[in-house]
Amino acid sequence: MGEHSEGEGLYAAILNARSPVDSSRLVVPVSSAERGVVGLDPEGRVRFMNAQAERILGLDRRRAEGMPLPEVCRHPACDAEVAHHWKAALDGVGAVSYEVEVMEEGSRYRCLVEVSVARGAGTGEVTLLLDIEQHLVDAAGRPIDHRLAFEALLSSIAMRLLSAPSEALDETIQWTLAAVGRFMHADRAYLFRFSPDRSRLTNTHEWCAPGVEPQQHRARDVPAEPFRWHLDQLERFGFVLVPCTERLPDSAAALRDELKVQGVRSMINVALNEAGRCAGFLGFDAVQAEIEWGDADVALLNATSATLGYALDRARIESELRASQADLRRAQQIAGVGTWYWQRGCDYIRCSPECAHIAGLDGPLLDVHACQARLFREDQVALKRALRRVLRRGGVLRVECRLRGAGPEEQVQRVVRILGEAERGRDGRLEAITGAVQDVSDQYRARQELSHLAHHDPLTRLPNRRVFARRLSQAIERAGRNGGRLGVFFVDLDDFKEINDRLGHARGDEMLRVVSDRLRGQLRSEDLVARYGGDEFMVLVDRIGSLRELAGIARHLIRELAKPFRLGGERLCITASVGIAVWPQDGEDADTLAVHADRAMYQAKASGRNRYCFYSSRS
Repeated sequence: MGEHSEGEGLYAAILNARSPVDSSRLVVPVSSAERGVVGLDPEGRVRFMNAQAERILGLDRRRAEGMPLPEVCRHPACDAEVAHHWKAALDGVGAVSYEVEVMEEGSRYRCLVEVSVARGAGTGEVTLLLDIEQHLVDAAGRPIDHRLAFEALLSSIAMRLLSAPSEALDETIQWTLAAVGRFMHADRAYLFRFSPDRSRLTNTHEWCAPGVEPQQHRARDVPAEPFRWHLDQLERFGFVLVPCTERLPDSAAALRDELKVQGVRSMINVALNEAGRCAGFLGFDAVQAEIEWGDADVALLNATSATLGYALDRARIESELRASQADLRRAQQIAGVGTWYWQRGCDYIRCSPECAHIAGLDGPLLDVHACQARLFREDQVALKRALRRVLRRGGVLRVECRLRGAGPEEQVQRVVRILGEAERGRDGRLEAITGAVQDVSDQYRARQELSHLAHHDPLTRLPNRRVFARRLSQAIERAGRNGGRLGVFFVDLDDFKEINDRLGHARGDEMLRVVSDRLRGQLRSEDLVARYGGDEFMVLVDRIGSLRELAGIARHLIRELAKPFRLGGERLCITASVGIAVWPQDGEDADTLAVHADRAMYQAKASGRNRYCFYSSRS
């Protein structure tokens, strides 16, 4: 039935209950580390919650126990507006599900809640159970893992396209359209190519979802001129994004009419580049319902289009220079892939020109030790470990390594994926290893960017709440060892909502960036400023000498924020209220300090705003 580290007797009572609700279904939600579970009494007071629920709802279960959940929780899944769902479950309707959206630290979440009722065996005690699951989503409402999943798909697409022989390229393109079309939840995917003089267009490949009518027969050798608006957009921006075809401008009337005939509701196109120029476009249509594709989707599809362009370039080159060694060299350059060969007993590797170029060394014979010296030390260890595994067990060598720059600073110059397969003689002894090396620097940077986005606010580029909490906990640990003190500022802009409503959200976002830059510019290197959410910021002031020093920093920040600035030709001012909590006197852990700084901030607002206030247990 699973173990429950919380150990409360109430957990066991619920899990062993015999009730109208099948109690066995409650075991997984309560014990799972991936789902949050909260137990309430019929009046909505907290009886228990697991650790995951604490994290999702931003609560301390010890403080919340016995309190009405809507009063102690700011999360929209538990506010007064959803309480009618709880009542419906209590009234015997059965399990009730509802969904809410949450904006936190500039990120968007989808939260799913299932409400059910359990009655204790013998006692008849009623417990209302909230089973909570929350996922980070992008602007289109899809799980944030969408980008990581696409990277895996793109890797598969690249391997197929760049390794497909010319005679199989059409089939591979068709597979690519189907894979990406399904991934994008599109109803139709297609590839258009320009004629050599760019005066006509032809739909060369098309994929349609089940039940969607093909349109390829309507788009063979059609004049390009009537669709000049569409082509200009591709040339200028590299993409055309149409959330709703009905709202296309009159200058795009020909495109609007054609899409209407085809039943297209939303469309996204990205330019296809071959030989350094736009040679067509890759497109995706939504027919059954509008889809809110956005900038992230454009970026992902550009990566697909670039890979497809490389494959088409390579196919063109192969058809023209199939018998030439220069053809192979050029194809490797386009694909960013080089080949290498090592024979047993040799101290050098024979490599293709592209392999030598990627390694940053002169070929065609590369010294083994010189190649290893280009890698970071931990990557050298990983490569040796992977080689030993292949030599002992066989299989394919596959390892990703970072190449160091030539300067004194150890910066990543390039990231490569090394592939290889052992060749053995009839006696089973290793004779050679044949392999390839691929430049995957762009994918590496994309992963680094995704990691950065996971820890930073996308609007201000400041660290987010999670990073602040971790850094504050580390500073507390350090201060505890060294006997120091530190301060936490809770900074909230005064009357920001009125300014945001008057100027619009775009200008409001610009103002938040100005505020974040001013805060960041006035702090020491050891201090930290983070966006806590909305117009709220947190500041960690490390290693302080006195409360007077903290007060001086707070006064300085308030003065800096109050200085006028210009947005869109308009002179604006903004003030802030600052609450200050000090470790260890105002709290011994990060959560308590944040809560007390928040309370002190509200005291500053109550005292007239545009000022600071230290936390007091009497406030």
